Amino acid sequence: MLLKFRGRLMSKAKTQKTLTSLALGVFCLASMGGSFAATPLKVAGAIGGTVQNSLGVPQLGATVLLYNRQDRPIQRALTDANGKFQFLGLAPDHYSVKVTLAAFFPALEKDILVQPGTRSLMAVHLNSFFSTIQLSYPPWITAA
Repeated sequence: MLLKFRGRLMSKAKTQKTLTSLALGVFCLASMGGSFAATPLKVAGAIGGTVQNSLGVPQLGATVLLYNRQDRPIQRALTDANGKFQFLGLAPDHYSVKVTLAAFFPALEKDILVQPGTRSLMAVHLNSFFSTIQLSYPPWITAA
């Protein structure tokens, strides 16, 4: 009987030791995971910009189409009252953008590079005879 009781005590002690080790292991993993979460990896990029006429006046309601590398439209945006537009959460790749607005010649920019964690900026100037797009890749501006 004493041997049976001693066996139960030893079994109970092993179970408690195993549970304590498991809890300690979970705590260590959780504390390590917290350090990785503090510095998230940015894998998406963005394209944004402004649309103005030849006098520099922001253009409200211009249609901005985003195309993938196969020239298929994937997103559409309209410019706001400040002539601004943006495409967020883009996978790193090459894109094209076409900007149209009634009474203006369309503007097209191909082969826009989107890199992880960055935003490619466009300055679009619409005109009735020709339109231009100035593209910049500032490394210090990150995508939201």
